[in-house]
Amino acid sequence: MPENVNMLIAAAQRSQKPHYLMSSRPGVMNLRQAKALRDAGLVQIGGTRQGLGAIDRVGRYMMERKPLRTRPAQSRALADFIAASPLRRTINEYDSKRLLAAFGVPVTRERRVATFAEAASAARGLGYPVVLKALSDHIPHKTELGLVAISLRTEDDLHHAFAQLSNRLAALDPQPPDCAFLVQEFVGSGIEVFAGISRDSDFGLTLAFGIGGTAIEVTRDFALRMLPLREGDAEAMIGEVSGAGMLASMRGRPAADVKSLAACLEALADFAQCNADVLDEIDLNPIKALPDGCVVVDALIVARVQG
Repeated sequence: MPENVNMLIAAAQRSQKPHYLMSSRPGVMNLRQAKALRDAGLVQIGGTRQGLGAIDRVGRYMMERKPLRTRPAQSRALADFIAASPLRRTINEYDSKRLLAAFGVPVTRERRVATFAEAASAARGLGYPVVLKALSDHIPHKTELGLVAISLRTEDDLHHAFAQLSNRLAALDPQPPDCAFLVQEFVGSGIEVFAGISRDSDFGLTLAFGIGGTAIEVTRDFALRMLPLREGDAEAMIGEVSGAGMLASMRGRPAADVKSLAACLEALADFAQCNADVLDEIDLNPIKALPDGCVVVDALIVARVQG
């Protein structure tokens, strides 16, 4: 047995402090050495980065934790919504936003329309520029199918986009049975961020936050918390991600309103808690973080399969 292992075991037996052996290479362990450590009640951690990360998490876990946030007023909005339409598992952007907005999640101004005349009227009411999107429970990812047109500045732009999206919808096979359109205010400025709820088979509902909007799929830069949140969790999550500096003022650009972003995360968590038994997933991507507030540009709720 290597002398360093014997020395570590002997030192641990004389001390009240925790001892461990951390190697510099992940996944490479001497089996006899690992067994001797286990028999002595010690652990071996493979990899400096992984080991220091594990120690950091244990240390944070042992710190005095803040109290859980005050439980929000109960609302069964999602359960009632699903009960009225039991076959709807994926809930389209417009309906998802209406449900979330009732809990205080800030969402874009928008109108659901069926015809170009309705779309033109909605655009005049919202004010140009606008965004035009296809709307259907059966099309959760619209951008990949070319069913989003942004920064439409005139009625002619809107007419062209409406015709183009209509043709693309008509070419889909199978045809979604619930097609409509969404006319939405165009939010051109702001830092794109992401927030979402997912269900883990062991830990239940989890809140995620990250910088980058669609880039989150590449950067994988996000923070996680199990629900319910504790006081200060939302602010801490925003500060934990590597790209948090993007929210600060930069080259004359004002800083993003982190306080409102934290409030958005808390409202999302409240909604998820109150509807936990009927909820599987929520995707808010992107959220635009602005100097004065934030706004959810796209949203999707996936209901939990019952039975």
